[in-house]
Amino acid sequence: MSAETENQTAGPSGPVTTSPLYVIVAIAACAYAVFHIWFATFGSIADSWRNGVHVGGALALFFALRGLDGGPRARLWLALALICALIPVYVIVMEQALYARNDRMIPLDMWVACGILALVLAAAGIAGGWVLTVLGTIATAYALWLGPFLPGGWGFRGITLYTFTYRMIWGGEGYFGFLATISATFVYLFVLLGVTLLAAGSGNFLVQASLRIGARLPGGPAQAAVVGSAAMGSVSGTSLGNVMATGSVTIPMMIRAGYSRPFAAGVEASASNIGQIAPPVMGAGAFILAAWTQTPYTTVALLSILPAMLYFYSVFVGVALDAFKHDWKPAIERPQIVWRDGLPFAFAMGGLIALLVIGYTPVFACCGAIIAAIAGSWLTPANRIGPRQLVQIAVDGARAASVTAIMLAAANVVVGVLTMTGKGITFSAMIFDAAQGNMYLMALAVLLISLILGMGLPITASYVIVAVVVGSGFEQFGLSIFAIHLMIYWYSQDSTVTPPVALSAFAAAGIARTPPFPASIVSWRLSKGLYAIPLLFLSGDILFLNGVGPAAVAFGGAIVGLTGIGMALARRCIGGPVPMWLAVPLFVSSVATFLIEREIAEPAIAVTFLLIALAEVRARLPKAVGMAR
Repeated sequence: MSAETENQTAGPSGPVTTSPLYVIVAIAACAYAVFHIWFATFGSIADSWRNGVHVGGALALFFALRGLDGGPRARLWLALALICALIPVYVIVMEQALYARNDRMIPLDMWVACGILALVLAAAGIAGGWVLTVLGTIATAYALWLGPFLPGGWGFRGITLYTFTYRMIWGGEGYFGFLATISATFVYLFVLLGVTLLAAGSGNFLVQASLRIGARLPGGPAQAAVVGSAAMGSVSGTSLGNVMATGSVTIPMMIRAGYSRPFAAGVEASASNIGQIAPPVMGAGAFILAAWTQTPYTTVALLSILPAMLYFYSVFVGVALDAFKHDWKPAIERPQIVWRDGLPFAFAMGGLIALLVIGYTPVFACCGAIIAAIAGSWLTPANRIGPRQLVQIAVDGARAASVTAIMLAAANVVVGVLTMTGKGITFSAMIFDAAQGNMYLMALAVLLISLILGMGLPITASYVIVAVVVGSGFEQFGLSIFAIHLMIYWYSQDSTVTPPVALSAFAAAGIARTPPFPASIVSWRLSKGLYAIPLLFLSGDILFLNGVGPAAVAFGGAIVGLTGIGMALARRCIGGPVPMWLAVPLFVSSVATFLIEREIAEPAIAVTFLLIALAEVRARLPKAVGMAR
């Protein structure tokens, strides 16, 4: 056992130690946090310098924190951390030298660029699986060597190593380009806000408050899990992390109440998906979406409220119908809430919204929310954030945000190659031709591609690659760019709850101690809104792109459609079972309510409403006749 390991004591989310090595890493993490807060508020720095510090610092902290965890490779991780710490120095110093040479690189620059590429792809493989590493390697080989040997539309004349390395370091599509800007300006600070709220006890407060709200609803424990995961997810902005944070409380609670283990895991997985799509934080991809479509993030968050409510409703309906089907009663006690524990959350969200309304940028508002959360914590004696807690917040924030920064830097390699070669547009045209210009086949292609990529990629990286490959094809339909990207972003979530590799469901199954595949089937069934709701984006009605009236009609129609789909899949209504002869047409008409053609969707809404009413009347009629007799 190393000296560092011997000096460690268990902490809430990482090693807490007094060893010199930990102190150095903690100081670096604090400096990293201060740097981001400084340039987000009153500082000014060149984009290339800021992004170099952000990506290089993320790599250094990622390897350093792995080194602190001990193990046989600890010295290797620490050595890599020292190497990565030189990246910001190189970017700042050599940029001036490059300008002095009239933008001409020397062999050293090319070797350094190749070294950074290797570090980024290796770190991405360690942090999130090797699929993105393999994709980045293939993309690099394609750009440099393989392109001339491929036939047809896949062929490419190739680019020189000089051009490739120059654009990877100094170009907008490189390691320190567009995605690094989003990670440095938005993602890190909102991750830090989430970590601060957790340290202030907001996570536990939200779970307990949700248990109190959901305790008396049909399927009480499961509905409490849905409400809790939705509330927690709106702050954390991550589905998998949401499962681990709330599932450890909600899944055992559901099992104790009599729910099957696969069902408990599936409920938690489907509900945790709300974390990526619900304002105010949403996921890292939402910030990329805002920048890509040139839409203010506040607008993205506001326009996402109705779709997020619909997804929440779809999970709620699925859980309620299962509760009626299995006669699960609200069986948990409503916990007592210390409302004062919610002050940090109230201060943070109030400050965030107020600053956004006044007109400050999202990153400035986020910094204000962090300060407000810390101030609010001093009104809750059990969760006061002092100097020691601030250090731990910086370390935990670096641990979480470094992974996202690395994955985005690796995704930038793939995106950069597609941009440099022009193959993003080519592949999009090929998919458009294969779909024969059919919008729904294009949407199906997005769903399938994101599902395949999501088997090995994080959601954000999957969204970025799918948007580059498919996005321009959708533009040929004359649709809103914002609506297209929001649909792609939603469909990029499907791999978390869809078999065969449903990452959130698998994580929840581990907590429930049940086989993962049955849990993924439940999560897939309860998450039907994830597949249907994005179709509404194509018309723009639900996004208020055509006015308030069409948005209200679309929202009401979606409520009817989601209710019908839930009843058809569960073969259950409130009053009793739904026979197959009624479930099939109910499912078909419910799906039709989400079509973009109003001449089909609006009659389908009326038909679905009548079929729902018929199912309820039919189920209740025998009971009414029996009571009359």
